[in-house]
Amino acid sequence: MADESSTGKRSAGSVMELPSIAMVTVCLNQAGTIERAVRSVLEQGYARLEYAVIDGGSRDGTIERVGPFADRLAAWVAEKDRGQSDAINKGFARIDGDIHGWLNGDDYLLPGALAAVGRFFRDHPDVDVVCGACRYEFDDGRSEVRLVTARELEYLDVYDPIHQPSCFWRRSAHTRVGGLDETLHYGMDWDFFLRMARAGARFAAAPDVLSVYRFGNGNKTTTGAERRNAEMYRILCAHQRRNSLLRELSYHVLWPLKRLRDAEPAWLTVPVSNWLRTGMLVGLGPLFGFGALRRATHPFS
Repeated sequence: MADESSTGKRSAGSVMELPSIAMVTVCLNQAGTIERAVRSVLEQGYARLEYAVIDGGSRDGTIERVGPFADRLAAWVAEKDRGQSDAINKGFARIDGDIHGWLNGDDYLLPGALAAVGRFFRDHPDVDVVCGACRYEFDDGRSEVRLVTARELEYLDVYDPIHQPSCFWRRSAHTRVGGLDETLHYGMDWDFFLRMARAGARFAAAPDVLSVYRFGNGNKTTTGAERRNAEMYRILCAHQRRNSLLRELSYHVLWPLKRLRDAEPAWLTVPVSNWLRTGMLVGLGPLFGFGALRRATHPFS
C-alpha cells in the first residue's frame, strides 16, 4: 500500500497519466464520523479527483461539519432523499471520472488508496472492477484485515465477498447497468456488482488495504435483522444461476440451522447446529459443490 509521502514524490506528469477518479460519500446523521471520511478522500492528494458528498437531511451537526470542505467538493447536496441508493445515484449523476467508487460516512480511505487504485487501472486496462482488501474495526476495539481472492469472486452469485469501500470500477461498467437499484436498502452493492458481472464486467482482486470499514456502531449491516435477510434472499432469487435448490436450501434450512447456535441452552444448541450443518455439507457437497455450499449462508445475518 503506497503512502501519501511516496505518492507525493511522483512527478506531476506521472500523476496525470493516471485515470480520473469520481468518489461519492453519502451520510445521514453521522456527525461523529463524517469529517474523518471526507478528509480521508480529500487528503489523498490525488490530482484527478472529483468528489461529491450527499447528505440525506441530517439534523445532528453533520451538515455543519461538511460545510468547511464545500469549496473543495465537485458537488455538495444536503436534502432529504429516498434512501442510501438514491443518494449514491444522485452523487454519481453530478460527477464524471474514469473510475468510480463510493464511501459511506462512517468509513474512511487509507493514505495512498486512490494512487494505488489509479495505478492498478492504468496497468490493467482489461479489468473493469478491482476489489481491494479492507480493515474492519469493531466496537470492542478489535480490528482485522480481510482480503478478497480471485477464487472468492467466482462465488459472487452465492455470496458477496467484496468489501464495498475498497471496491472501484470503470465508469463504462457503471453506465452499462444504470446505477444502483433504489428499491434496495441493504444489499444494493451486491446487486450492483452482480449486474455488472452479468453485463460482462471483468473483476480482479488486489492485495492493497484501501479502506477501513467500521462494523457495528448501529450501521445497517448489524441492525437490518430479518429485513436485511429478506432482501438478500430477494437478490439471490434475481441472480442465483447455479441452482435454485441451493438458494432455497441456504435460506430455509442452512441459515436457520446456523442461527440455532444463538439459542439456549448453548451447551446443546451449538453442537447440534454444528453437527447438522457438517452432515449436510458432507452429504450435499458433491451435489452443489463444497465451495458454494460452504458459502451459502454468508449473505444472511
